[in-house]
This record gives sequence, structure tokens and C-alpha cells, in this order.
Amino acid sequence: MLLMGLVAAARRRRVRIDVLRELCRALARRGPYASSREELFPLRLDPWALAPYGYLLFRLLRNPGWARALSSGAITA
Repeated sequence: MLLMGLVAAARRRRVRIDVLRELCRALARRGPYASSREELFPLRLDPWALAPYGYLLFRLLRNPGWARALSSGAITA
């Protein structure tokens, strides 16, 4: 759920602060993350699952507009 949330946050206004806010909401377990559990990449079971989060966060903070290219490329494929 976090990966999708970060991409959605970046797509909204294409600003870094939105991505960071979404990350803070997830880490604080607020909003939609309040009673959720990560199923796609469970960090407690697989520490290497941090790699996709790190890569996505790096790319979105570097260029939030990349979220549109990412999601449109996934739909086209």
C-alpha cells in the first residue's frame, strides 16, 4: 500500500513535500495506514524488501513528475 501511496502523492501536485508527507503518514500509522499492514513488501519478514521503497523514494524525491511516467508506462505495458 505504501508504494501506491507514494506514487499517488507525487502525481497529485508533483511536489516533493507531498511525497514526504505521505511517507510520514505511513511511518506514523495515520490516515489510511492506521490499521493497515504491508503485504506486498513486508519489511519484518524480508529486510531486502526495503530496496524497492528506497529506489522509488529516491526517484520521486529527485523528480516527482516521474510518477506519471511510471504509472502510464505500467498501464501501456
